[in-house]
Amino acid sequence: MRRRYLYLKISTIIGYVFTAGYALLTALLYSVSNTLYWLTLVLMGIMLINSLFTSYLNQFSKEEGFAKKFFFRLLINTILHILSPISLIFNVLAFCATETPIKEAKVDRVIKEPKEKEKKPWYKKANFIMTLVGLFTALISSSIAQLGETSFYTVDVSDFTLTKAMTEEFNSGDENALNGENFVIESESLHYAVTEYKPKTASLENPLPVIFVMPGFTRTKATMAQYAIEFSRRGAVVFTIDPGSQGATTYSGYDENGEMISSTVGANGLDYLVQYVYNDVERFHYIDRTRIGAIGHSAGGGNACQVAEDFAGSTYEESIIKALYVSGYIRVSAANRFKNLRCNAALSYAYYDEGAFRFQGGTSAFEVIAQRFIDEVNGNDLDNDQFVIDQEYGSMEEGTYRVIHKEATNHCFQMYDSASITNSMNFFRRSLSLDTDIDDASQIWFLKEGFNGLALVGAFIFAFALLAFVIDAVPIFKSFKRRVAANAEYENTRKVEYGGASELILSKREDGTSVKVERKKKSFYEKVSFWLIIVVTAIIACLDYIPLARLSMDWFPDAASNTFTYYFPARMMNAVMLWAMVNGAIGLVLCFGVKLIENIVYLIAGKKEKVSWYRFKGLRISIGDLIKTLILAAFTFGAFYGLDELVNLLFHQDFRFMLISASPLEWRFVVTWAIYFFPFLLFYFSNSVRVNLSIATEGWKEWQVYLVGALANSVGLVFILIINYYAYFTTGTVYYGYYSASDTSEMWLYINMVFPLIPMMALLPILNRFIYKKSGNVYLGALVCCMIFIMMSLSASVSYIPL
Repeated sequence: MRRRYLYLKISTIIGYVFTAGYALLTALLYSVSNTLYWLTLVLMGIMLINSLFTSYLNQFSKEEGFAKKFFFRLLINTILHILSPISLIFNVLAFCATETPIKEAKVDRVIKEPKEKEKKPWYKKANFIMTLVGLFTALISSSIAQLGETSFYTVDVSDFTLTKAMTEEFNSGDENALNGENFVIESESLHYAVTEYKPKTASLENPLPVIFVMPGFTRTKATMAQYAIEFSRRGAVVFTIDPGSQGATTYSGYDENGEMISSTVGANGLDYLVQYVYNDVERFHYIDRTRIGAIGHSAGGGNACQVAEDFAGSTYEESIIKALYVSGYIRVSAANRFKNLRCNAALSYAYYDEGAFRFQGGTSAFEVIAQRFIDEVNGNDLDNDQFVIDQEYGSMEEGTYRVIHKEATNHCFQMYDSASITNSMNFFRRSLSLDTDIDDASQIWFLKEGFNGLALVGAFIFAFALLAFVIDAVPIFKSFKRRVAANAEYENTRKVEYGGASELILSKREDGTSVKVERKKKSFYEKVSFWLIIVVTAIIACLDYIPLARLSMDWFPDAASNTFTYYFPARMMNAVMLWAMVNGAIGLVLCFGVKLIENIVYLIAGKKEKVSWYRFKGLRISIGDLIKTLILAAFTFGAFYGLDELVNLLFHQDFRFMLISASPLEWRFVVTWAIYFFPFLLFYFSNSVRVNLSIATEGWKEWQVYLVGALANSVGLVFILIINYYAYFTTGTVYYGYYSASDTSEMWLYINMVFPLIPMMALLPILNRFIYKKSGNVYLGALVCCMIFIMMSLSASVSYIPL
């Protein structure tokens, strides 16, 4: 019955769509604290089970006598589809479909021997070709990204490290004081990583204005490259810096009294850098010291405001910083500096800034801070009763210019918002008199960002194709090939049993004769147990992230309070680590536990059959193969980051796209990575087991395995964002703001960690599956992915490790 089969198939698919809809509705109601979410959650469960039941019945829809045999089951199934009206229609059509006799299919009992494939030379094999494709993609993309970063080679981009010795030479003594201030690095261990963007037109005869660019918390100077690119192509010398304990900047160390120095000392390093660049006249002879500006985002905005105050002097003419742009930072601590500023300034705050809920008080609200920003100029009241967004106040000539912007974006993407960047271009072009005819909205930073992202894709292709090529080409990995063949035979058997192959399957005996394999129908219990595990783990992953993030503050207090420590020093990663460990353990328990329960159920029911544990045979591994696995994992990690180092050396680029990045290795992050590797490995191993020894044995096609694996691994995180931002856009306050009414620990910043996590988690099962099909064991994929992804996450964050 082709029609009945088709109707039930469509009904099943639409049922799953309605299930997802009920899940989304549950999340929306939950986010605004509407207790009806319990009802929609129940409806989602009913819809999911009923859709699975439809799929189960559809296995028998082509059998003769289906209508009589399954009459009542199909009737109940149809009635329950009232929750999905479109599915109900197709169920009714299937219910009313007339039955026609099924003709016995003819079976051709002659099985042709497959032709033996001609062995290709190593350089013609697909894996080797894909290795070259990945390599050249990374190299060519990085060279194009360099074009964008250097504004088509009109700007020289270089790095240097700011040390204690350099500041002692140029920042100390009365002769080097700037408006009475000296900022000298106190510790030999503290080194700041700096990148300079110098237009080739800059010279002693043609000095150019200077702009200092400061990233925010858990961000590096590379994440602010878009500002450096646009400012430098408009004729400004630009310096970007890694803040304390972030990126390539080291820890602060101890002062002469043996006291630990704050990680944010010297405005996170900006004070040291500004004074050094200003005073080293011989090295920086090409800058105009009467036209200096500073811009920072988030915490970097507070640092930029601090440095403008530190070097303010008493008049606009005396002020070292002539132009200040504060982005995404409206704390009262910053507002208290406004009256001390002696420069033109702009304040930009995202319309959808998630952290705004913290500033709803009478002295801290955005409206109050913005009004102070307009009013408190040189200690004078401009007598503005109510500020207007984008309206200009004061005079640039007198250093009293003020403007407020409110772009339609959120906090962490404000620095990638073209309108926000345009506003900053307009401000500095006018306040520092940049000699340019480039329109403010004309931007090319997308070139670097896009091709850095493409280079990241190329690097993954290179590393994983190289891994597959080594397994195929190096003789010592022959044992991996045998495992691959055994695993493929088992999975193909499951496809035959569950109907994943042709209608009638022939298997060849050892004596050369053929026999028809009997197809096994999946039980309804098997379908329900499998999908309920997917749903339950997704719900748990969604709900336990914030409680575990809060727990990380108690378990790792030093990192949570920005104190240097070797005990899990990466503050934001601690939350992700606990989430990964808990959910990885839950995944393993469910994966093995369900099989155990199935066997117990069969035993109680008196059934002779048992659920096979054969699928977990892939966990077995010899000592020799384990050693090979470790060597191959380390080799792949080295290949990926070796290519990263190469493109950095050749083109001054790395692999990144917005919040996702793979920076060149830094010693302090290598040590941090070693601390976090084994706790995270539990999650990556759990994922490899679930994808390869569970999902892949369901008799599906490979694309279905990839799709279900990606969704199962990331949908819980997606729903975190849905809950958080639906509440925000509906109520004006994020759902995950403070932890609770009685616990005002700020949790909103942990949500920003979810953005880069989602694509990584979606990609993880795909990579795990690819490696498993090439190596035959579940350990290699877990090791390789854990090594690469954890390093990527750490290097883009903050680590308070004393190195």
